[in-house]
Amino acid sequence: MNQEGKKDLRMGKFIIQGNPIPKLRPRFGDGRCYDTQKQQKLIAGITLQSQHNGIFFSGPLKIKMDFFLPFGQSRKIPLDGKFHIFTPDLSNLVKFIEDVANGILYKDDCIIASLIAAKWFSKNPRTEITVMEIYDPTSPE
Repeated sequence: MNQEGKKDLRMGKFIIQGNPIPKLRPRFGDGRCYDTQKQQKLIAGITLQSQHNGIFFSGPLKIKMDFFLPFGQSRKIPLDGKFHIFTPDLSNLVKFIEDVANGILYKDDCIIASLIAAKWFSKNPRTEITVMEIYDPTSPE
């Protein structure tokens, strides 16, 4: 609590270096469902865990995700900072990060109340995630 008696809101910024990864559909075989991205999620989760310094957000949360994707080989090279309007889909990129952050940054992605996301071209592929607690005046805390 701060001097005015309001809850101190927390914020954190996290960066995952490398090409952003979209969430893929599950695979089925032998009557089972397989997660083909188990290793990718583990690596991204370890990266997030190494940066979060014990910050665990309790919500409601506002999250901003910026996905910086490399230039395509067959396309003319645009300037850094231009919107990326090709595959992968933005919603699949967001879902991958939401799943990876479960249990690391927050208990469950259902506490995300606001989301802003964008895809950009960049020579330095990465994913930048900013997580902010939102003040909730109806909260008993």
